[in-house]
Amino acid sequence: MSSARRVPFDETYLDASYEWLKDPEMARLTMSQALTREEQRAWYEGLAGRDDYAIWGIEYEGRPVGVMGLKKIDHADGGAEYFMYLGDTSVWGRGLARWASDEIRAEARSRGLSYVWGLIGKHNTRSREVHEHLGFRIVGEQDGRWRVELPT
Repeated sequence: MSSARRVPFDETYLDASYEWLKDPEMARLTMSQALTREEQRAWYEGLAGRDDYAIWGIEYEGRPVGVMGLKKIDHADGGAEYFMYLGDTSVWGRGLARWASDEIRAEARSRGLSYVWGLIGKHNTRSREVHEHLGFRIVGEQDGRWRVELPT
């Protein structure tokens, strides 16, 4: 996808994420808890000291549209939890999920990881269908969420 780019997660994406995740429907779909600006800022300032977390912004046609990354990176286990959301719903259905999945899997491989996994709310049928289309397998459930996995 030539007009999509993985870019550093900076204050532009921090601010955009705050706005995107304030939307009740986006918060429901991503199962995000509401954070204050101060809580979000403290989390952001702690990122530099973490080796178990990697996050990027998703830029499409020159504008911020989403976020993706790896967390709970576990070299002993060989896996990491992957995450991705498109906060700008105008880009849904344009192939960005496949592009982001490929980017994240390539990053996981470069870090020596053999698989990525994610959690999808059972209520989020759109995300489940997208993940199945991308080749993720449902391997279980956890706290009302489907656990999906995909080799890198």
